[in-house]
Parts: sequence; structure tokens; C-alpha cells
Amino acid sequence: MIGQISGEKKSQIINRREGRPQSATNRAFAIYACHFYATAAHKEITAYFGLTHSGSVSYTVAKVNKNCQWGLE
Repeated sequence: MIGQISGEKKSQIINRREGRPQSATNRAFAIYACHFYATAAHKEITAYFGLTHSGSVSYTVAKVNKNCQWGLE
């Protein structure tokens, strides 16, 4: 869904890349969508996105949730 909207490939969203702010935003929203809409477990999201620990999911979800409520910073 996010790839269709942004025009990025699935692999570009899943794999972390430095220096590409739009990709980071899309990746963060993809993590949020997996958590919120698919109700995937943090461990599943961590493995899928290649994160180092499941706390990264909590941080990302909170950040996107805040941005959705108050606008982008």
C-alpha cells in the first residue's frame, strides 16, 4: 500500500538506507501500519524490517502516532 502511494519498491521501504528522508518516513509509516492495521506483533515487525530490537517498533509507532495527531515536525 505504501509503495503504491510513494512509488517506492517494497525492498526500498523495508531496507534501511541512510540519507533518504522520504524513504525513512515511508518506512516508519509502514512499521506503524503493520502494528496498527495488521496488528502484527513487535517481534514479527522487528524481524520483517531487520530491526535490532523490538523497542524500535514502539518508538516508531509512537513517533508516527504523534505526527499524525499534531502534524509533521
